[in-house]
Amino acid sequence: MYCAVCGTNNDDSALHCIQCGARLGAAQPPPPVAVVPVPAAAGTPVAAAIPNYMVQAILMTVCCCLPMGIVCIIKASKVDKLLALQDYAGARLASDENKKLLWIGLGLGAAAALVYFIFAIIGGLANKGSGM
Repeated sequence: MYCAVCGTNNDDSALHCIQCGARLGAAQPPPPVAVVPVPAAAGTPVAAAIPNYMVQAILMTVCCCLPMGIVCIIKASKVDKLLALQDYAGARLASDENKKLLWIGLGLGAAAALVYFIFAIIGGLANKGSGM
């Protein structure tokens, strides 16, 4: 019987290796295996963790701020292209930039709506006094 640790040939009835003293016939732990990292493909959880914010960009274009929404749609497609090229750092950067632009567009749209309603109220009050 050969020793699993040192490879020495021992008697079949031996309980321990004559060379290294390891127990013979006992289950030995397997040698460590080197783990090689494999780059993630476009459909893996790494790519899924980077959002492109396309839905939010479309909603902004339709409901809130048209120019900023168009820019955000273009940025969202850029995120998808970078993910397809497996440039995860660039995709994360473009995603974060798109998120920032979406918040800016939402703020601009809310400010424009507020100004519109203030002018509508002022106009309504001005027309109320004229008797119309």
